Amino acid sequence: MHHHTGSSPIIYTMEELKIQGEQLPIIKGFEKTYVRADDEDTTKKYNDMVDEVNKRKDAFKEQHPDAMEEQIMESIQSQQIEVLGTVLKTRRRKEIRGMGRGGERDLSHSSNCSTSCSRPPRVDEQQLQEVQQRYEQRLKKSKDRAQQQLTEVQRRAQQQFQEVQQRALRVDSMYSAVQSQVAALYEHLGMPPPPPPQFPPPPPDASPPHVSPQNNDDLGDNIELDNGRP
Repeated sequence: MHHHTGSSPIIYTMEELKIQGEQLPIIKGFEKTYVRADDEDTTKKYNDMVDEVNKRKDAFKEQHPDAMEEQIMESIQSQQIEVLGTVLKTRRRKEIRGMGRGGERDLSHSSNCSTSCSRPPRVDEQQLQEVQQRYEQRLKKSKDRAQQQLTEVQRRAQQQFQEVQQRALRVDSMYSAVQSQVAALYEHLGMPPPPPPQFPPPPPDASPPHVSPQNNDDLGDNIELDNGRP
């Protein structure tokens, strides 16, 4: 059998599957590493593993009729290497076929290998927790940074909106002063004042522009202000 996952060892595939929540990462790791659509041999071996798992489940249910699904899966999880050994067979003084050091060795006729060689590699739970913690910390930092950027952009947008409002008030005050001067001039000349000019009505909602956090890396470039007369 030849694996088709590049240079990544099967134990890495098993660890990834376990992190993802796979209940049978060793058996599923074999499927992901060796089984291909055009390979009848490995496909049959994987199907035999699934059948063996189902047989062991049924046997456990017969012995423990009141057992819950979690208890059944815990029992099967502890027997994954045995399932591999049953299906793939073992050779004297050799590893399980196709598993390399991912399976148990038969050391009954070997005096040069230590006991640790017969034990399958164990996933370091503490290491997995540390990886998960680092990932959660990076995710939290990214969220905090995005929130800070959004808050800063909203503050700048509010400030710019207030400046536009203040300029509009100054223009309106200047326009009123000019109107008063024009009216006084016409009155001095004894002429009726001209009719006031007609301006379009202001928009119904004069609220600050909305800032959407679609792009947290460049939020400041997404601000659009209406600089027209309110």
